[in-house]
Amino acid sequence: MATNDLSGRGTDDNPPNRFEQLHVELDEDERALAAEDAASAPRTVFYRDTSRSILAENDSPDIGFRFSLNPYRGCEHGCVYCLGPETPILHADMTWRWLGEVQVGDVLVGFDEFSQPGRTRKLRHSIVEAVWWSRRPTLRLITERTDVVTTAEHRWLQARNFRWSRTRQLSPGRHLRYIPVIADEGIDDDYRVGYVAGLSLGDGTFRYEPGWRSNRLGYPAAYWRIALVDEEPLARVVDHLGRFGVDAHTRPFSSGSTVTRKPMLKVEIRSLRLLAIIHALIKIERDTRNYRRGFLAGFFDAEGSNGDSLRISQVDVSVLE
Repeated sequence: MATNDLSGRGTDDNPPNRFEQLHVELDEDERALAAEDAASAPRTVFYRDTSRSILAENDSPDIGFRFSLNPYRGCEHGCVYCLGPETPILHADMTWRWLGEVQVGDVLVGFDEFSQPGRTRKLRHSIVEAVWWSRRPTLRLITERTDVVTTAEHRWLQARNFRWSRTRQLSPGRHLRYIPVIADEGIDDDYRVGYVAGLSLGDGTFRYEPGWRSNRLGYPAAYWRIALVDEEPLARVVDHLGRFGVDAHTRPFSSGSTVTRKPMLKVEIRSLRLLAIIHALIKIERDTRNYRRGFLAGFFDAEGSNGDSLRISQVDVSVLE
């Protein structure tokens, strides 16, 4: 009977199931003590291993035995995945970077190794816990879309039966799951202008017309403002505006008076000189691909959501059209 490979080195839990009459439940106090001991345990120290067999022969007169056993070798995480350093890896910010540049703490796009019963695999944020370099014999896996340098033991998810297969188990005609690699097109001034315009249209307030003067002279109070819960889009728009000489800052907007209402931040401009610059930037559409990319990115940051589906909501239907 075929069995699936178990990931990791073991488990400290044995949940009950309907096929097993006996199960083990660890005492919570003992579990807490074990966690404290694990936290205070010394970190593993790695040394370069030159042994080429599981048995090593000793010829030192100071050692009372002839052979020693090398039962453990390789990454302590027990992983079998190994790719060439030039392999592109998708990060959580949806940019592709080389595997050789990945560092501990980076957030990547990952997915469930094994799906829950009756459910499909989900894409999830995955934090890099360790980076392991090794020298191994490699193979070049060639598909109809791309090719990759890998090892014989690296595992691949098949597209039809959703099973994991090692590189050495693959044969021509097998279909593998594949995420297309999108080249980074970069950010230029057209992209920045499009982003500011999309964010402003999606969730901004712009009250200004050329020729307006101070409200003390009877003109309406002029301002441009973006208010959001998420700080990241505001940081982007501050950076993009700075490129065009508009000095902006993120400030508190509302404190979040109830449990369901989170605190909001804002970026606000009231200088007539700077408002004139923003007006000139966002009121004229640029017929370039990067402008449209930036506009869509800004509009999505303002009105989009990414959960089980990708969605953009807007009251003004003409904007969506």
